Amino acid sequence: MRSIREEAKKKIFEVLKEAHPDDLTTAEISKRSGIFRLTLAKYLKELADEKKLRTRKIGKYVLYRRTR
Repeated sequence: MRSIREEAKKKIFEVLKEAHPDDLTTAEISKRSGIFRLTLAKYLKELADEKKLRTRKIGKYVLYRRTR
């Protein structure tokens, strides 16, 4: 049985795959995935630390993209 964390990360990857080649903000990923922003921010940081997401900052926004 998959954990909630694994399911959330899978959903994040699906959202980013559908958005490819565009990068998405936390707010956009939250809206498309249904994951609350605070929870999402934690998972996005974990995925970025694991080098599974690429980030770039534009002004006050951080944009996310899958690395694979």
